[in-house]
Parts: sequence; structure tokens; C-alpha cells
Amino acid sequence: MDQVRPRLEAFAAEMLGGLARSDQRAKGELYLRGLLVDGKRKSMQPMAARLGVDHQQLQQFVTSSTWDHIEVRKRVAGWADEFIEPEAYVIDDSGFPKDGSDSPGVARMYSGTLGKVGNCQIGVSVHAVTDTASAAINWALFLPKSWDDTTADDAEAVAQIQRRRARCKIPDEVRHREKWRLALDMLDQITGRPAEDGGEGGGWGLPPRTTVADAGYGDITGFRLGLQQRGLPYVVAVKATTSAYAVDTVPTAPAYSGRGRPPKPRYRDDPANLAQLALVAGRSALLRAFVGLEDGTFAQFPAREVSADPRKRPWYTMAAREPGLHWTHPVVDATKRTLRISAVLGLHSHGSLVGVAGSDLRVSLLARRLSLGLAGFRRAYLVSEDGRIAVSDTLEQTVLPRVTNQDQVLDLPGVDDPTLAAKLSGPERGGYLESGDRLLVFAKLVSPPWAYVAELEKAPYVEH
Repeated sequence: MDQVRPRLEAFAAEMLGGLARSDQRAKGELYLRGLLVDGKRKSMQPMAARLGVDHQQLQQFVTSSTWDHIEVRKRVAGWADEFIEPEAYVIDDSGFPKDGSDSPGVARMYSGTLGKVGNCQIGVSVHAVTDTASAAINWALFLPKSWDDTTADDAEAVAQIQRRRARCKIPDEVRHREKWRLALDMLDQITGRPAEDGGEGGGWGLPPRTTVADAGYGDITGFRLGLQQRGLPYVVAVKATTSAYAVDTVPTAPAYSGRGRPPKPRYRDDPANLAQLALVAGRSALLRAFVGLEDGTFAQFPAREVSADPRKRPWYTMAAREPGLHWTHPVVDATKRTLRISAVLGLHSHGSLVGVAGSDLRVSLLARRLSLGLAGFRRAYLVSEDGRIAVSDTLEQTVLPRVTNQDQVLDLPGVDDPTLAAKLSGPERGGYLESGDRLLVFAKLVSPPWAYVAELEKAPYVEH
């Protein structure tokens, strides 16, 4: 602690710099130090004993001293945004087991900490994250209905809840709100526009980022729609039983008879669930799965006898050369008579390569998903790392070369605009440029490390 204390004090001074009084800032730094010193129990008296101070100092700072905790969180969020350069916001909630019933918001609820239903408080949090770092930048206490007298019908229950709220000094405006709504509220606060002239009530001005959440949030349609309405891309877990329609299913309306109200578009069939849709998509997209080992063993599904040594295959040497997921260029599959692309990954044990696993996918299913329903759309394609057009939305129209019993690699064209080629090989993650009567829009992908390019007619988008 002595070694890091100067850095801790500097950090505390920055985070607590908005507090009006010097004694508040000093006690805040003391409380922060108490949280970091050794010891399992982080309640007031054990921390004060380890710090060698009167626990009343910590108690008064947390429970009755008037300071703006929102401003402190805002400073923490700004620090995290600069220090770790987050790539996403993660929504999570944590359970805090409690023995009694006096703590604000305590009730019998499911707690991930306990792994079961138990007496606890639940805190909802937003974390700024990278692959190697995480910082909780905003959080809120979940208040169950049993702590909101406006949700109770019985007069005695109402009176009891009001007494509990008064004892815990819960503000009247703080009411029961679902956890997913608390998460959206906090995202609004984090990404909202700051108030003019630095006044109160505005957002924190952090950039929107991809939001990640588990199925406790992802299964809630209102949460997903809320993210969509805010323009926040998201990756959320969902249960296999969640109902959904296939991506190409659209609501339709029957022909209007001319009498009464015109019928509204609706889905004509019942939805499937995500497990069923995933199985269907997998069967139609996957040609085969395979694995080759360092001892020369090769196996694939569906099973087929293959005599060639997998270690001499281009996909094997590609995955063995460096870690990570790799994608091959399209080839004409000799047995399926279709274009395929392979995704391969090296398998390692204790730092040593033991083999390569992969799967062959139909290019046609990938190509169909490249088109955009935009005015003036011409074509779209994926450009590989070497500047060649690996997949395009017109690839299905390609006349396949005659193949006997060997796979054949296609002769792929390159990008026809030198400025676009230069941008794709540069540091820019996305953008657009004008090329003759075309507007070229590009965005670089993470996996595969290729770039998506859409060609649009320039006229609808560029003023002359």
C-alpha cells in the first residue's frame, strides 16, 4: 500500500475533485484506501480498524455527508474512456447476500453470486471493457416491487413499505424499475449530450459503443428494441427457446376488398424458435466440418475417406502459421459442385500446435446477405487482405470451371479503384469516397479481417 499510495491519492484527488469540501475529499480517499487494503470484510468497522481510524469518519462520509455521487461516476467514466479505450459496454448485475431485511432493496431474489434464490440486494452495472480490461462506470440499485408502495394494493402493506423506505431514506422519486430499463437509463446517461455550459442534468458525452449482455437482458424484446432505437449495436445472449422469424420473413397483408378498414400487414405463420432457425441455417450453410492433426490424421463430417496428408493442405499451413481464425479464398468444391469458403483455427496444447479444425461453408449463402436495400445500390463485395474480391453478391452468377476430382481455386479480381485499394490497406476502419458516378462505402471487419464494400449510384447521395 505504501508503494501505490501516491498514485492512489492522485487518482482519488482527480475522481473526488468535484466535492465541495476538503474534508469530504480526504474522507473519500480514506474510504477508497480502506476498500483496497487486505481483508475480506469491507464494512465500516473492519476497514476502520485496518486503517487505524474511527469508523464514524467512514460512516458519516457514506451515509450522511452531502456530495454528488453522479459527478464522481462521471469522472470515473471519463477516466476509463481515456485510460483503457473501451471497445464495448457490458451490462451486468450482481447479487449482494444479506442476512436481514433492513438494507435498501433487499428481498428474496435470484443471485448469480449465490447461484440460487436468496435474500440479497441486486445492483445493475455498466462496464467499459476491452479484451484485457474492465471498469464499472455506472450502476444502480434494483428496487423490487416489495419496496415500492405504489405497487401494493393492501393498505397495511403500503404502510409497511413506506416505513421501510423512510427508515432507509429512499427518495420518493426512486421507484421499482425493471433491471433492463435501469440499464437503458444508464446508457442514456453515459452517451447523452452534456448540458450546455457544463450545467447539471446532461449526459456524460461518451461515444456510443456496442452493448453486450447475457440472456437475462437479451431475451427481453423491449431491451433489444431500446438499444436499436438508440442506434446502439449490440451482442446479446438469448435462450434457444426464444421465438423468432427467419431473416427473410416479412409481414404481409391480404388483398384489400375495398370495404372497411384496409388489413394491416402481419406475419401469416407462427414463429419458430432460435434453436430451430439455427439448425436450419447451419444445415443449409455448412458443407462439412473437419480436423487435421500433427500426426497426419484427418477426419471430417459427413464422413468421407481422404488419403491426402492434411498438413500439406493450404488451409492447414495458414492456420498453423499464426493463431486466430482464418478464412480461405473461395474454391470450387469437387464433390459438391459449388463454391465454398473455409474457416480454420489452429488447435494448441501447452503452447504447441496439435492440429487444425475448420468448416466449409457455401459461398452462396454469404453472398446473398451482402446486398443493401438502398437507393442506387449496384453491388457489394468482400475484399480480402491481399486486395482481391473474395465474395460478391453476384458470385452466384459465376460460371464454374470444369472440375473433375480436385478442388479448384478461382482467379479472383482485384479492386478496380486505386484510391479505395489504398484506403483498405491503410488504418481507416471505414468511410466512403467518390469514384466516377459511384459512391464507394467501406467498413473493415474483425473476422475475417476483410473489408465490406458497397457500390452506390452517387446521384441520390451527393449534391452537385
